[in-house]
Amino acid sequence: MEKLVKDNLVRDIGVCNFTIRKLEKLLKLAQTTPSVCQMEMHPGWRNNKMLDACKRNGIHVTAYSPLGSGNLIHHPVVEMIAKKVNKSPAQVLVKWAFQRGTSVIAKSTHADRIKENIMVAGWEIPQEDFQVLSSIPDQAVYTSHCWLTLIYTAL
Repeated sequence: MEKLVKDNLVRDIGVCNFTIRKLEKLLKLAQTTPSVCQMEMHPGWRNNKMLDACKRNGIHVTAYSPLGSGNLIHHPVVEMIAKKVNKSPAQVLVKWAFQRGTSVIAKSTHADRIKENIMVAGWEIPQEDFQVLSSIPDQAVYTSHCWLTLIYTAL
């Protein structure tokens, strides 16, 4: 992968579902720092330590499953904040990810939901509500199964 960057065949390389330990090992061995780390991330599975490790190393984070595999849109806290800011629960969850400084991969098979999910510019989740979202307990309930996947090289 690094050779592809050196040969100008690709601009950037990234990793997916890395642990801090694997990221640290990679950073010691690699000549090219990954540009992005993709991982499951939402208020029910925040991955704070990994997000912090990526920020410290200049690696952008892309959050997938920002809706908690669809489970979080029905969480009472999410619904309450959505009502307060006059947005859908999905919009609140996508905006939460953006406010953390990540990009988002939100999946839907419905065109109207896809359009709704991207309508998150021009408003913010109030800080107190952002903190409440960031404190939703019992993270394991809202996660899908994550398997470590390497999109780099075998370590």
